[in-house]
Amino acid sequence: MEMIDRRIVPLRFAAEGYGGKAAGLADLISWNIPVPAGFALTPEIVYQIAQDPLGGENQQILSQLINNSHHRYAVRSSALCEDGISDSFAGMFDTVLGVNPNAKDLALAITKVWEGLGSARLNSYISERAVELSSKPQLAVVIQEMIEPLLAGVAFSSALSVKGEKVIFLEAIEGLGDSLVAGKSIPTRIEVPLNLDSSPNIENIKVIGPLQTTAGIDSLLKLIAKASGEANRGLDIEWAIDKDGNPWLLQARPITKDILVPATNMRSAVPASSGLVSAKTFTIEKDDDLRDFPSGAILVAEVTDTNFLPAMRRAAGIITEEGGILSHAAIIAREIGVPCIVGYPQARQRFPSNTLIEMDGASGEVRSDLANKTMKSFQLDWGSAYLFENLIPIRIDGVTVLFDPTATGICLHQPKGLSLTINTKTEIFSRENFGQSPFRYETDKYLWYFEWERFQKSPFFSRNLDDAKNTVETLDERRLSNFYKQIISLSEKLLETGKAYKDPASTFLLDETLLSVHFLLTMLVPEGYALKRMYSFALPKLNEKGLAFVDLMSGSPVVEDLIPDLRSTINFSRRLALLRNSIYKELLDKDIMRDDYFDDRTDRAKKACDFLKVERAEEDIISDFYNNIAHVPFLKVLE
Repeated sequence: MEMIDRRIVPLRFAAEGYGGKAAGLADLISWNIPVPAGFALTPEIVYQIAQDPLGGENQQILSQLINNSHHRYAVRSSALCEDGISDSFAGMFDTVLGVNPNAKDLALAITKVWEGLGSARLNSYISERAVELSSKPQLAVVIQEMIEPLLAGVAFSSALSVKGEKVIFLEAIEGLGDSLVAGKSIPTRIEVPLNLDSSPNIENIKVIGPLQTTAGIDSLLKLIAKASGEANRGLDIEWAIDKDGNPWLLQARPITKDILVPATNMRSAVPASSGLVSAKTFTIEKDDDLRDFPSGAILVAEVTDTNFLPAMRRAAGIITEEGGILSHAAIIAREIGVPCIVGYPQARQRFPSNTLIEMDGASGEVRSDLANKTMKSFQLDWGSAYLFENLIPIRIDGVTVLFDPTATGICLHQPKGLSLTINTKTEIFSRENFGQSPFRYETDKYLWYFEWERFQKSPFFSRNLDDAKNTVETLDERRLSNFYKQIISLSEKLLETGKAYKDPASTFLLDETLLSVHFLLTMLVPEGYALKRMYSFALPKLNEKGLAFVDLMSGSPVVEDLIPDLRSTINFSRRLALLRNSIYKELLDKDIMRDDYFDDRTDRAKKACDFLKVERAEEDIISDFYNNIAHVPFLKVLE
């Protein structure tokens, strides 16, 4: 193929004016990397052909271009705004594959690609990403000879593994790769560690899923590493391996969002875009359902293609039954900051419309039936248990998150509504510092941690906390009941004594002390210390009989009959359940606690600090108060 005129040039000459895709391919050719032969067309000639596809001059130009070729062609967009450093436009423009080698079919394919400029998905992407364009996107086009691939797929030349190491990450399918990028197949994943010199460590390739053959993979990896090194940046690459085992690169563009290798060895339920969200589902069965998609719902569908973008923009999260994390829709989800899980089996059946779920786009975990969480669920979920001693506060981009090392892995407690950027940074921090991906939580445990930190500055709380730990160690239900009665009695005496103190700092400290009683009796003991003690004591005996901890917590007669040694523990768990169910009402009835306590808490803390003449030092006024607790008159009553 030779140059027709400046409007149509061989790919090796495609520079400024021929669009991002053409420029990336020209770079690959200049680095001696195999690229299917082809041409780049400027927006000017694309527009001319689209206005009159069968016009004589256009037919003549295209006939001269193919010059009696017997190859089929791929006609692909190469918009001037496409494949940028921050905006990929992945899947926003059209591609036509398998075009017959004649002028008419080529002209019609070019026209179809040009017509994509008016799509709703493109307009939504430009609006969502706030892309600065002086006018309508200018559409250049790439025409390339088709490769008949044995394998095809997408690769990110730089990704972060679960252990915090840089790797090359690929997704592969047999045959053409169009179903992979369209999110209509579940690909095989390939993870390749890097040597110290950034070359691929081919001997330690990790493959998840079936592959008909690995022929050509080694050579492909060397090409990917070479392209990334020449570009001096991470690249998002489309590739193919032909039937003779020869690798080809079909596209190379900058990575717009870091890829985190999935933390699962399964092919299903693959995390594709970070973020933790709780919302009701809305299931898409047909395209017409998109019109009714409500803002803030979790979109559940068999596949999510880029035509879904108007709904994706309004979604709290996305779950699909098919697709890989390098598909166009997954890339767009990461760019617009929407949590996404792909390849989730039977998602539409499991989570029909209006199902309340919590989805974690970093781990691929989906939790349902949130309203019915009980202590029984804690047998394997130590991140939910009210245990605070080992929490590690870390400040990331101005937000404090809490890492929680547990026997079952690293848990991460975070405030609600974290941005995709912070979610990704916390994931990276966990991988690099703990060597694993965390299980995420957005629960009250996050808020109560800061209360825990404050309450320990009160001698009343510290003293009774030690008594609580000693009590639960005995697993004696009578001692447990006496402990609860003792704390209630002490609280009533504090209420009476506190009447003599009228200053706002003392009255606030009194109520804060009573709040700590509520925390101790209704959360720390039943959902923390007692739970941990019962679990550690009973589990070895339960394992001997093949029984679950849930059986113990339910007081099952089977456990009592099979393991007499656990009878006292069963009685303790029953008493604990009764106390937990009744204690909050008793606290309210005795004025030890009130339902609306948090409504005016901040205002009262400010009045207390003003009384103490405290200068602001912390982010919140309540912490300022606790940092000056030694100056509160009522403190002597608590000591």
